[in-house]
Amino acid sequence: MLAEVVSYWYSRLWSQLWTPKPRSILRKQLDRATSYQEHEEIAMALDTMMGNDLWRQNPIDSGFDYKLISERLTQLYDARMAGDQLKIANILRASVVRNIGSISGKAMFTRSYAGTKILIEDYIDEVVRCIHALYSLPTTDKFDAQARHDLLSAIRRSLGRTVLVLQGGSVFGTCHLGVLRGLYQQDLLPRIIAGSGFGALVAALVAATPDLSAFFSTLPMYYEYFLGEKEIPLSERFSADRVKRILRDLASASSTNSKSSLMRLVKRCLGDMTFEEAFILTERTLNIVVYTDNPNVPSLFNYVRTPNVVIWSAAAASISEGSQLDIRFKKIDGSISKPHERWDAIPDEDKPVTTLPWVSVSSTAKVQPYMAMTALFNVNHFIISQTHPYVAPFLLTDLRKYAHVNTWYNKLTRLAVLELNHRLRQIDFFGLLPQTLKRVLVDEPFPGVEITTVPDIHAGDATHLFDAPSKELLEYWMLKGERSIWHALPLIRTRCLVEVALD
Repeated sequence: MLAEVVSYWYSRLWSQLWTPKPRSILRKQLDRATSYQEHEEIAMALDTMMGNDLWRQNPIDSGFDYKLISERLTQLYDARMAGDQLKIANILRASVVRNIGSISGKAMFTRSYAGTKILIEDYIDEVVRCIHALYSLPTTDKFDAQARHDLLSAIRRSLGRTVLVLQGGSVFGTCHLGVLRGLYQQDLLPRIIAGSGFGALVAALVAATPDLSAFFSTLPMYYEYFLGEKEIPLSERFSADRVKRILRDLASASSTNSKSSLMRLVKRCLGDMTFEEAFILTERTLNIVVYTDNPNVPSLFNYVRTPNVVIWSAAAASISEGSQLDIRFKKIDGSISKPHERWDAIPDEDKPVTTLPWVSVSSTAKVQPYMAMTALFNVNHFIISQTHPYVAPFLLTDLRKYAHVNTWYNKLTRLAVLELNHRLRQIDFFGLLPQTLKRVLVDEPFPGVEITTVPDIHAGDATHLFDAPSKELLEYWMLKGERSIWHALPLIRTRCLVEVALD
């Protein structure tokens, strides 16, 4: 009898310790979702299991001004139902602010897996419906077409613009393509796209392609065509030389094979297209960041500053480190020319202009391209695709679920991350941080509100670094990139949906 009692409690204890809980099973399924629709369904099931659906339905919360949002929602709805354009215009003029009533604070997006308060989502949807109503309703003497145009222009200026920044890349750079595809499929892809390093190549491809639906469907086939590396036998896949090259690429944030393959694809798809031609073709603003040792060379290339520069040459300059600058211009007659004389050499010095690696650039110089974007395009919101997975532990966890819970663990974790970031910046300010650590641990500053996404890379993914590039491998890394953006989509939708409607 004693043996039966011991056996019973032993089995109970074993099942409690080792049997996966339904919540854990759903979280694992959420991490392995292969589409955003599947991700949403699992997220809603998790919320129902954990009671978060009740939190979403309850409008009362100290995290935002629910009274103001509820009042504006009612006013907008009543004005739209009455077809009163003038009243809609007056309410919109005072209501379209990206963070009105603190609705887009990150704290409101860490409780639920499926989104935020239903009241916030309803408010954003109603603002979009009212903007569409202004276009669909007939004009009147009090509110004519010119008044409508002036109103929407004023709203756009007060709201500001969003830029998607594709930062670096190395061997995980193709994750940027997944981020772009995820935003495009949800109609949330910003009109302004910026890229540096490997991200410049990806940004150039997307910003200069008019039909993105066809682009994403045919990209794996074209990418494989330009790879230039055949299937590698298993005996050679983990050879010493190949392992050394991959580790060197990881340390230097550059993947020679991936960059050369994507550069060939950029040249083939874009040809000698210039920044101005790309903007006219797609109405998307491409920005490429290039750091050089010549102050006369702009650090930001776009259709405003450098309209006649050939895109592929600027992208090549962005991914090169310590190489001679080779920017190409297109003349009026269509011929391609070398850089202007003042770009050829350092002032008062007889040496060519060279590109600088990111780690060699001062903090002031790093922020200049993004400050220029704020001035040129009224940018005040940055979505940053960061593809270095080893920086994830050093990023603030303010978008992770249940980061809002005031447990001692969350408080200590946040304090440790803040302190570590502060000390690293201090060491970097005095020039004492080694370049390898600087590349990994110190991120670029941005002059505005930002959302940063990082792909979730596990130890098991390391084996794919040794696989021969293929369209299947491209799809694998693109899915990683898509998953990194899915958890942030509710916040991005709240901040950007009105901007997309205005576009």
